[in-house]
Amino acid sequence: MSLSRRSFLKHTGTASLAALGNTALPAATRAAIDNTEPMKIGALKEYAHLMLGRDPRDIDGIWRALHFEGAMRISGGAEMRVLSAVNMAQLDILGQASGLPLYRLLGGRTRSRVRVYNTTTDYWAINDMKMGRDTMKIAKFLLDRGITGMKIYPFEAPDHYLSNQALEEGLNWIREIRDGVGNKMDICVDCWGRFDFPSAMRIAKALEPNNIMYLEDAMLSGNAKT
Repeated sequence: MSLSRRSFLKHTGTASLAALGNTALPAATRAAIDNTEPMKIGALKEYAHLMLGRDPRDIDGIWRALHFEGAMRISGGAEMRVLSAVNMAQLDILGQASGLPLYRLLGGRTRSRVRVYNTTTDYWAINDMKMGRDTMKIAKFLLDRGITGMKIYPFEAPDHYLSNQALEEGLNWIREIRDGVGNKMDICVDCWGRFDFPSAMRIAKALEPNNIMYLEDAMLSGNAKT
């Protein structure tokens, strides 16, 4: 089934154990969400023969088999998202079969608590609040609930090039947060891999004075200049 931009896969393994894995759509397919589900289902059916009859706890072996098939056709797209969902479901089954929490099977705790941040987008809007129009309302809403980090998507541009105007419009969101609540809110910036090298460099340089927590995917990770 699918919920919003996320798709869920049910994996039935040994001893009648069943598990769920999920994956998300890339930014480019947001407007065509109804048309992307068949792609992922088709990729899953195509690779089903690599999993049927195998022990789902053989996580690395199945991952390698699926990854090879996808990588031979250029890594990415529906194949990689299916692999992610399958891998997640396998780990779920491993935990159920062993009777142990996954963090114990994967090496144990590294901390007793995990800090969270809010991913702030128009399609996961809080009370229909939108960045730009309601930037400070969102920041204060989160701070009032003890959430001291937010990830935003301030930069958009056609053809992978960011104009001076688009750069300033994105920076205005960040300045508004800093002016309103100072450093009480940590700011994370995600660019969804949209930009070319010169634009990514300009974004990184422009963000330096604002002391952001991190800059994510300013370029595609497969770009050698990244």
